Amino acid sequence: ITRVPKLFSNGISVQVASSLWLTASLPNGVGVWWDGKSRAYFDVPGSFKGKVKGLCGTFSGNQFDDFLTPDGDIEDCPTGFANKWKTDDFCLDAVMHDTHPCDVNAQARKKAEDHCSVLKGDIFKNCHFQVSPEKAYQDCLFDMCSCDLSHPNCLCPILGHYGDMCVEKGVQVDWR
Repeated sequence: ITRVPKLFSNGISVQVASSLWLTASLPNGVGVWWDGKSRAYFDVPGSFKGKVKGLCGTFSGNQFDDFLTPDGDIEDCPTGFANKWKTDDFCLDAVMHDTHPCDVNAQARKKAEDHCSVLKGDIFKNCHFQVSPEKAYQDCLFDMCSCDLSHPNCLCPILGHYGDMCVEKGVQVDWR
């Protein structure tokens, strides 16, 4: 797509929702939000409850069946689950990490700690009582030490995700 808004002949419309998000609206009521890099969110109407499965879960209200595979079994780890949903045999299997990526590279850990400390700092402090920053911080360390891209391309989606969680709890955060 080179121009938005765009309406396709199959009824899908794509538009710019903000400076960060593109949205696609499907004729069946499903909405997709994409940041153009690494985050995608799906809004699925209640009429789909219990009728879907895939990488986003089952939408059954039961978190214990979210790793349901196409074969009907339930995986116990995200890596095995992701590998079962591959649609192209040429794609490499996702690999489970035995060690934390920051443990492999002390220099990367220091940079990650510096960048990720923003989550625990003043910028997000109004949100800390609503959304604990600790899990986000630990996830940030893992992602930043795994990142092969420039730090802004890895860090911005992480901060954006935490900011989105804050907004969902009614806390506005001006982090950009």
